[in-house]
Amino acid sequence: MRRTVPNFLFPTNFRSSKYIKRLIKDFNVQGYGIAVYLLETLSEAVEHKYPLKDIDLLADEMRVSVPVINTVISTYGLFETIQDEEGKHFISSQLNQWLVPYYKKIEDSSRAGKVSALKKKQKQEEMIKQLSQKDSSQHMLDTSSTINKLINKLIKEKTLSNKLNKKDGSENFESFRKELEGQEVRFTLPYPFYNFAEKTIIRLKKSGYLYNESINKDLNSDQAFKVWDHMFDKKDQIMKRIEK
Repeated sequence: MRRTVPNFLFPTNFRSSKYIKRLIKDFNVQGYGIAVYLLETLSEAVEHKYPLKDIDLLADEMRVSVPVINTVISTYGLFETIQDEEGKHFISSQLNQWLVPYYKKIEDSSRAGKVSALKKKQKQEEMIKQLSQKDSSQHMLDTSSTINKLINKLIKEKTLSNKLNKKDGSENFESFRKELEGQEVRFTLPYPFYNFAEKTIIRLKKSGYLYNESINKDLNSDQAFKVWDHMFDKKDQIMKRIEK
């Protein structure tokens, strides 16, 4: 089995060692080429070891004899043979030393990748936590806003009811409104009045909605509350303005 070791380089003074010089003397430059070929083969092999029983395959690739390869492996101090449960293999202690920086780089890169992944995960978890808190806060805010609106509505209704009951014990506001059902009334608001402009003309539609004719717009709930309160105060005048 093979694996790729990128940019594998042995020292530039490799050929200057006495072992290589002896190898070149015995086998010419072809011996040097055999040694480099074997080193490259080990660098690609799993655990950087190669079975001796498969030396014939390397011999066929290099077009040399098996005895020549065995001699290069056993004679010049570049390689060693080992025995393990898988059988006999040849290795190179020198190659393993040369590959140390490569594996250190791989280890550092892996460690950096794990740290980066951990930081990214922590950042994502923090963002999720913040979004969750934001959603929760927004939910509480929305709920609080809704409750406040209901409370204000109840307070207004209760205040109006109390006020109307004080004004007239025999006639309440609901009966007044029922008298105006299906009727159309126009009147001018006194000035100043709430947040209305001077000479604002209000029309009670037959549908029961109050309409500001001066700006051609329906009244909002707060405005309608104030105007109905005023109408009840002036109920006698309002009843006289009912358009027949």
